[in-house]
Parts: sequence; structure tokens; C-alpha cells
Amino acid sequence: MSSHTPLSILFADSDLAATRPLRVELRRRGARVELAPTAARAVEEANAHPPELLVLDESLKKNGDGDLLSHFSTHLPDTQIILLHSGGDSTPHGSGMGLLFSAHKPVSKATLLDVIADAFPGRLKPDPEPRPETHTLLCVDDDRTYLSSLSRFLERRGYHVICHDSARQALEALPGLKPELAIVDIMMLGMDGLTLTRRIHERSSGKVPVVVLTALDSKETYHRARECGASYCLTKPCKPEDFLNVVDFIAGDLDEEERRLLKSRL
Repeated sequence: MSSHTPLSILFADSDLAATRPLRVELRRRGARVELAPTAARAVEEANAHPPELLVLDESLKKNGDGDLLSHFSTHLPDTQIILLHSGGDSTPHGSGMGLLFSAHKPVSKATLLDVIADAFPGRLKPDPEPRPETHTLLCVDDDRTYLSSLSRFLERRGYHVICHDSARQALEALPGLKPELAIVDIMMLGMDGLTLTRRIHERSSGKVPVVVLTALDSKETYHRARECGASYCLTKPCKPEDFLNVVDFIAGDLDEEERRLLKSRL
């Protein structure tokens, strides 16, 4: 196929968050990327427009007489397949089926991008310039263990994270930080998260969105958080996908397609 024809890729995955950075990068480099969040949609999309590459999450099950990997291996013999696993089996499903690549999640964007570029030489445009700037996030929680874990999680996503275990210190530092997003825990000693949210909202004139994290799953808490200026309120513990969907939507380097997909889920 001509190197001028966009590489067609179908992501069959119900988890929008895990491979979102890869999809955005592939579109930036000229690929035509489609996303199917259900098995039925994946089969329908593949039948209508057989992709050159299928990135398949093993957990996406097909109703009826077989799994999706067997279905696509049979019906799309010319399609290369990358299989991603959510479990920790030593011998992943799909071994010996001629897969292009197979790995357990999480897999880095760089690794998958190298696999795709090597399998389809000349089909992706060179790395475009300028590169998007790293976005700054402010995280505030007086639980230092949780704060450290949250910071590592977001840094692996590519964000620049500044942490404070004191709401008062975070507020004092705010003018010099200019974060794209503040992530604030409600239950903190001294100044609580709702007060901090309101003051961030006031001092930034609403220019710094705030996501509030709370262990209190109640409509009253959510209502109070929104009254204080919070953009979203998430209950701890929060599923990584749900958390990243909100963070990426507010502060991520998304293209129009990813933003549209996210908006439909938030």
C-alpha cells in the first residue's frame, strides 16, 4: 500500500483512557484511527472498513460462539493484531496465533508506537514539531502516601505534577504555579478542600479548574463542591479510567476526536 495512504487502525477497547495518548499521537502522525468500545461495535466497524492494524483489549468479549481474537484472526487474515491483556497470566491468551505484539497493560505509548512504526515502515509521518507542552497539575492532599502515589500515576501519564500536603501552602504557591488543573482532597486538617476549592476559584477568577476527591459519596457533598467552584467531584477510591478521563478532558493534549469521545462519557 502507498506510503501516502493513511494507516488505518481500529482500537477495540472499552477503556478509553489506557491507550488515549497513543491514539492522539497516531493521529498527529497521519494515521486514520477509529475506536470501538464494545465487541458489537468492533465487529461492525471491522466488517465495514477492515483495518490494517487492530489494537484489541483481551477483556472485550464477543457474544456467541467465540472471543474477538479468534473472530478477527479468522475473518481479517490480512490485519495485523496487537493484543493487550489486563490480567497477569504468565502465558497470555493468543500465544502462537501470529500476533504482531502481545503485552500486559499498562504498555508505554513509546513501546507501542515503535512496534507500529516498525511493522508499517514509512506509513507514519515523522514526529511532528513543535511538541505539545507538558501540562502542570497541582495536587493537594494531607495524606502523603496517597499524594505520592497520585503524583507518580500522573507523571507516568506525562503531566508535570506539583504536590502540597497543606491547603494553605498550596494556596500561597498558586500564583507562581499557574496550573492547568488543581486536584484537591476534601478531608484535610486545617483548611479543608472545599474552602481551598472556593479560594482557588476566586483567586484565579475561575481560570484554574478544580477536581475534588472525596470519600463521602453523597449528593450533598457533590452539590457543595460545585457551589465552591469545582468542575468535577470524584469519589475515592476512583477507578483509574474514570480519573484519567476527567483529568485528560480538562488538562490533556487531546485532538477533536478524543475530546468528543470523552465528552460523551463525562
